[in-house]
Amino acid sequence: MGELAAGIAHEMNQPLSAISNYAQASKRLLQSASQENELKVVAALDKICNQAIRASEVINRLRTFVKKRVTQRELVDLNELIRETVNLAKVDTRILNHEIILELCHHNKPQLIADPVQIQQVLLNLIRNGIDAMEHIKGAPLHIHSQWLSDVMIEVSVIDYGHGIDVETGSSIFNPFFTTKETGMGMGLAVSQTIIHAHGGRIYFGPGRPSGCIFSFSLPAISDSQKDIEK
Repeated sequence: MGELAAGIAHEMNQPLSAISNYAQASKRLLQSASQENELKVVAALDKICNQAIRASEVINRLRTFVKKRVTQRELVDLNELIRETVNLAKVDTRILNHEIILELCHHNKPQLIADPVQIQQVLLNLIRNGIDAMEHIKGAPLHIHSQWLSDVMIEVSVIDYGHGIDVETGSSIFNPFFTTKETGMGMGLAVSQTIIHAHGGRIYFGPGRPSGCIFSFSLPAISDSQKDIEK
């Protein structure tokens, strides 16, 4: 919670400081009124409004992060959930510039006891991050791979061919409000980590081969053969 509070303080301090600076500048300009200064005041007021909106967005993201949603866990076909998520992701026109290649585990088809909406949220975030990482690499594919790590644990990986993540960025990548995107809020991976941990799993990343990044999460799972034995 201390880390989260520090992130909130940092994110809120930036727009609030900007609002204060623009307000003080407007006050000085009004004290020496002229037509040119009036235009500058209007521009400063516009910036104050924009920074206030930014502060509001931080609060809204925080509400989403801490809101306790009642989870609806059920038996989920992981392969089918991945396919549905890819189809949903294609609503984003940027994704149409990149082929999404599925390499799913069909041996002992994996099943999860999970909230499908939450797992889909994690997958969507990783897919969009991968596409963002390849924004300037036209035609580069995005791979989604799944494999059994053990008899009771399945791993899903999203593999991009972007520029990768440096050590300094990697050390903070799951921190709330940390982002490398100009328009990002830095909540996607933090929320994803919370969801995966709540399902008894792990989320992690590593370098791609030969370039890019591999984001993976592992979750407890059962196979078709295990279900048959239990019956």
